[in-house]
Amino acid sequence: MKKFLLIFVLIFSLSMVFSCGDNEGSDDGEASATVKYTLTWKDEAGNTLSTTEVSEGALPSYSYTKEDTAEWDYTVLGWSATQGGEALASIPAASADATYYAVVSQVKKQYTVKFDTLGGSAIAEVTVDYGTVINAPAETPTLDAHKFMGWSAKADEYVAFDFTAPVVANVTAYAVWNEVVDIKALLAELTSGYELSPYGYIPETMLASYADNLIDPEDAISDYSSNVAVSDILYGGYG
Repeated sequence: MKKFLLIFVLIFSLSMVFSCGDNEGSDDGEASATVKYTLTWKDEAGNTLSTTEVSEGALPSYSYTKEDTAEWDYTVLGWSATQGGEALASIPAASADATYYAVVSQVKKQYTVKFDTLGGSAIAEVTVDYGTVINAPAETPTLDAHKFMGWSAKADEYVAFDFTAPVVANVTAYAVWNEVVDIKALLAELTSGYELSPYGYIPETMLASYADNLIDPEDAISDYSSNVAVSDILYGGYG
């Protein structure tokens, strides 16, 4: 009976030793599987965007976008291990703490200035970089029976277009026109409906057709060194 008890104790002790050994190996495996690294993500200027913790061997990633401005178009090309460096083809699997910097390209935006002649001859539009100051078109538009007066920032009212201000958006300049009026024809049209024409009240001696009012260029007096007495001016003449 004693021999049997001794054998039982020996077997139990050995099983405990092997069991402890197996547990120790299992703990080591769990410890190695939970190794983690800290990754720091920064923008192109070096400002920290975020920090993430990843397991060893994991393929890290981080989404970053940069909003366009009125002046610039931005494109995020990827990530670099150094600030200002070239974008990596891919971010390597995590094997240590690391810092990555965004690689961003920027292109200055362009804007167009259009010239609406409101029925006149066409003037080519101009496309320039943001912030450029343009000159007024060298070409003057034309429109039948109208005289070009300049460019306006509005179509329905005159607000002088400021050609000294930098271009920061798409804009349109509108031509300003004055109608050319034939005064003589207009007066004739206005008076044609009246029985009495105002021309009938103009003294004959004041009409352009009055013979004494017509002189040859050779007879014109260009010497004004002496004065003419008022009493010498004929009644009914121009003086």
